[in-house]
Amino acid sequence: MSLKRRLKRSSNVEVNILKDGAEYEARLVYVADLGVQLNSYRGEEKDPVQKIALGFEILGESVSIDGEESARYMFGKPFNVYYSLTKKGSELAYYKIFNPQAEAGEVADWDAVLGTPCSVLIGYTKSKDGSTTYDNIQSISSIPKKYHKGVEEGKLSTAVGDSDDPDNEVTRRLYGLAKWTYDQRITEENSGEQDPDHGGLDPDDEIPF
Repeated sequence: MSLKRRLKRSSNVEVNILKDGAEYEARLVYVADLGVQLNSYRGEEKDPVQKIALGFEILGESVSIDGEESARYMFGKPFNVYYSLTKKGSELAYYKIFNPQAEAGEVADWDAVLGTPCSVLIGYTKSKDGSTTYDNIQSISSIPKKYHKGVEEGKLSTAVGDSDDPDNEVTRRLYGLAKWTYDQRITEENSGEQDPDHGGLDPDDEIPF
């Protein structure tokens, strides 16, 4: 049996920072299952809730890893999901970007809308020490269906995550806040207690590949 190497090989990663306040065409490529999380509102403990995060390929943008080009993707902010769509939650608003006919009470079929084009608005945030600038998705908007044919095709294969499977394609590609949230999920080994200081780490400091 060969030695199981536990440290990742150091990579030379070059990522172009997207423009602050600019909109980019994108395609929904990943729906990340971040597992069941502890839930509170204004200091009051609520029932645990499942969270997901949407992953987008930023069309026409790429990263260079050890000299090899790869398509650029980014995750949006994690949000709560319930068994069905509800007007009180965020999932309905997100899902309607890709399926405008969706209504409360339905069960969102995220598999069916994978690959759908959309527009993402980029905004900047800085690391806690102010030394590093990160580009993040601030908002997502729909592209009318009649214009879909004019949107560039994506390079990444679409996939849906599974928080119970660490080898799942989407789970392996998590980074930043989405990865941190996934790591806080309730498991047999983890009670789900969250560290508001992220363990002293900045979630955005993790290289996304």
